[in-house]
Amino acid sequence: MFHRYGVKDSKQALFDVLDGKVLATACNSGIQMQSSEFQVPNFKEHSRKLSDNFRTTKARWQKNRDQKEEEKVKNRWEGKAKKNVDVNAFDTKFTKNDFTMGDVLGTGQFGSVFEAKSKRTGKAVAIKVIFNRLSIYTEKSIVEREVDIQKELRHENIVKLYTSFKTKYAIFFVLELLTGTLHSFMKTKKANVLSVNEIARMTQDVSKALVYHRRGVIHRDLKPQKVLHSDAKTYKISDFGTATDERDDTFCGTLDFMAPEVLCRKKQTTAVDCFALGLIIHLCNEGRLPFLHADGQACDEMKKKCKYEPPADMNLKIQEITRNLIKREAKDRWTAEQVITSQLVRDYQHQMQDKIFKQELADL
Repeated sequence: MFHRYGVKDSKQALFDVLDGKVLATACNSGIQMQSSEFQVPNFKEHSRKLSDNFRTTKARWQKNRDQKEEEKVKNRWEGKAKKNVDVNAFDTKFTKNDFTMGDVLGTGQFGSVFEAKSKRTGKAVAIKVIFNRLSIYTEKSIVEREVDIQKELRHENIVKLYTSFKTKYAIFFVLELLTGTLHSFMKTKKANVLSVNEIARMTQDVSKALVYHRRGVIHRDLKPQKVLHSDAKTYKISDFGTATDERDDTFCGTLDFMAPEVLCRKKQTTAVDCFALGLIIHLCNEGRLPFLHADGQACDEMKKKCKYEPPADMNLKIQEITRNLIKREAKDRWTAEQVITSQLVRDYQHQMQDKIFKQELADL
């Protein structure tokens, strides 16, 4: 009598023929067998050994993969000097006891952000807290990268990193406090749609921040939740935890705002941020993203083909920008500098200058 359990897997790790005409294979989903009538005195014990051998092989494969990842991390842009030492970018002048922690502002992939106050000065700040995993190469790379990049970023449209410090169990980033986001601001609008002037202001500020592309730094996770604004309605980009330079090809970001080359696992450049900005501008104008299925879910295949056509009723100045940002080929997209010099942004700047002049004239 013939008994069958599963099928032979093309990715089998082990193969064995037992006395009694037993064919046993081990694959990613466990042990699978084909057998005929047989008598095996200790088949249970042999199956256990076979399973153990498979787990050993799988563990060896995992170890090799981890070693390759470690080697990749060691050779990243931070430099060879840091590859065998602890992160040395943290401030020793501050501790958690210097701040009064308040409400949670948000939670992300690597930690949470709290509202806080300096006990010494009373200054309100935001503190990002992440679990200290500096012993793990991949996590160490992310933390080092965020500290090193943010220490160098000094721009009116980028959230300030004041200082950072660590304990045995956590790492703390003391940041400029901005409680509003573009995402939350859109929710206050009818149909989640902004006015042309509001879109122009956001486009101007985000593009100015992205001028850091000149230094080869990519954000790679640009989205409305990471575009914050102050009481003066100045927009600032937050969270450069996923930022890196152009030599790093790690797959990361938020699917809804990923460029075609990221989805296709191709080389990433600063153009991925410009593509995301184009999607954000379209979202602000239409209340929904392009490249959606009928049920409203994002379609990666449509985005890979990237046959973008703006709605006929979209403002022509906004169309000019989205058409030139939402392009399949990275080399064909506008840069941040080109967005700043677009008709939409220039007209907005002229309006603001006229407004300031009229106010100064009225104050005479």
